Amino acid sequence: LIVDDDSISRRIAKRVCELTTHDFKIDTTENGYQAIQFIRAAIAEQSSLLPDIILLAIKMPVMDGWSFIHEFRQLPEAATKDIDIYMVTSSCDERDKKRAVNCSTIKNYFDKPFTANVMKTILASSA
Repeated sequence: LIVDDDSISRRIAKRVCELTTHDFKIDTTENGYQAIQFIRAAIAEQSSLLPDIILLAIKMPVMDGWSFIHEFRQLPEAATKDIDIYMVTSSCDERDKKRAVNCSTIKNYFDKPFTANVMKTILASSA
């Protein structure tokens, strides 16, 4: 699941994912609120749409990445325990990076642009 308000960043991330992960279904949302709703619906339906990996931006309207993390932690752990969250951001704020590194819910933090090498690193650490 790609969560990013920037349509160009979403398209780039989706294309990189398609080129490096041929067996994955790739969904996108424009903000954290839509992502939480997507995940809640997948949990309620016991759907296979529940993502294995979330690529999460920080700065977004409606619900930013940090608010998403707060809401994600409220979801049933049995349903979310196998979901790996990676922050992929253009934030230049060192506090964001430090906060991400210290957040147990976030598996890793990457600066944009999102590249095939980043995706390969994510796949290797999520395997």
